[in-house]
Amino acid sequence: MKTDEISRAVDVALASVFNISTTEVPHDMSHETYEKWDSAAYLMVIFTVEEQFDVQFSTEEVERAMGRQELISELSTRLSS
Repeated sequence: MKTDEISRAVDVALASVFNISTTEVPHDMSHETYEKWDSAAYLMVIFTVEEQFDVQFSTEEVERAMGRQELISELSTRLSS
């Protein structure tokens, strides 16, 4: 899966969790930049992405994926191996 496809899919997951449109998902969205991104929402993001991509993140991957870009990076790495 290409990075742009992963990016679009992550945007869909984020939009779903935060009840916004995909066009409203900021490029730099993270727990630091998006007020509604609390620990409960973060878990929903992780669960949604794991289900969507049929993967299960390790604790280390979850700790690294604290924002949109990091999540895309972790998925790109995971799906390319």
